[in-house]
Amino acid sequence: MSVESDKRSGEWKGGTEAGVLEQSQLLKLCSVWSDAPFCNAKPNSDNGATSLEFPSPWVQNPANRVETNDEQQSQMPELAQIKPGPAQEGQGKLSNRMVLPINLSGSLQNPSWMPDGQTVVFNRFRNGYNSDGAVDIYSYNIETGNLTPILNDGAHNVTEPGSSIDANGKIIFSRAANDRDDRIYTINADGSGLKPLPSPSNMMAYEPTFSPDGQSFAFEAHNIDESGHGRIIISRLDGKGGFEQITPEGEDCRQPNWKGDKIIYQRRSEGQWDVWSFDVPTGQSQRITRGRGDKTDATLSADGNWVIYSGESNGATGLFRIPVSGNYSTPELLTAGKGSSAGYDGAPTLHPNGSMVVFEYSKQDPDGGPGTDIVWAR
Repeated sequence: MSVESDKRSGEWKGGTEAGVLEQSQLLKLCSVWSDAPFCNAKPNSDNGATSLEFPSPWVQNPANRVETNDEQQSQMPELAQIKPGPAQEGQGKLSNRMVLPINLSGSLQNPSWMPDGQTVVFNRFRNGYNSDGAVDIYSYNIETGNLTPILNDGAHNVTEPGSSIDANGKIIFSRAANDRDDRIYTINADGSGLKPLPSPSNMMAYEPTFSPDGQSFAFEAHNIDESGHGRIIISRLDGKGGFEQITPEGEDCRQPNWKGDKIIYQRRSEGQWDVWSFDVPTGQSQRITRGRGDKTDATLSADGNWVIYSGESNGATGLFRIPVSGNYSTPELLTAGKGSSAGYDGAPTLHPNGSMVVFEYSKQDPDGGPGTDIVWAR
């Protein structure tokens, strides 16, 4: 039997959709994480279908976990303990996964972690996956279950996964309002201090990411009304020094993420997207991923040593990780599916201590659909 989370009812029902914990995994997890609500669930039968009913606090407090000692913590599948290995179809290192019980309509996307390691910031696309129109910024505390609107003024306010929050909790994002083109802004976690940042006047600006010191940012830019030929540009928050383009003219490069001395981004060539890195001190670029299939939504681990991305390899689809050095390494499969029927895992962000990943999930191709949920896996 497997169990599946229903984010609005607080009940886990028999099934094989996402949120999937096989019974053996559930028992293993509860042996370490004994106070988790699903470990005290009671069997129930309704019209012959078996389900597990949880106490109502599960909806308010999805984590509800206890602190573990070093011995217990060593039993958890920490990413830091996982050695790189070949991706195999239908297998994944992070098999314990749950849908966060966020009671919002629309498509929930682009999760990233606040510095406290308890709060997830994400977008709510009101009209469906990657839709035009209103996009809100919310935060959700996985310890308390508190859901907080940060910016929901009807504009198109889009963050990106990864390094979109600085050490003080300030959020950087792109914003289109009042029929103006997208520009870069920052806002405080409590919704105060909305502030525009320097953006080229002749371009649209998307997907911003903070530098490690919080004094600069990188972003994706396009000519007005042009969807292709993205370029990655660096600027200081105070505008001093102007704009520096770090990717070649004529290429299509998107979604930068900045950690340490590296900015990673996706670049389209030979009919597919691959992940590249830019070394800030030397100005040198390097291709990280290879092989067939698109690799997108790339983010970096807190130490800057690993790239996490959504893609496919050796017939498997899901989230992968690979050393930032590339070096023709074989990607390691973190969350797994089998072919296109497996659904979609995308836009991952690794927890600051490496203990879990949050990402967006849909049981089918999300394009044109109602949208995705936010899932964590460990």
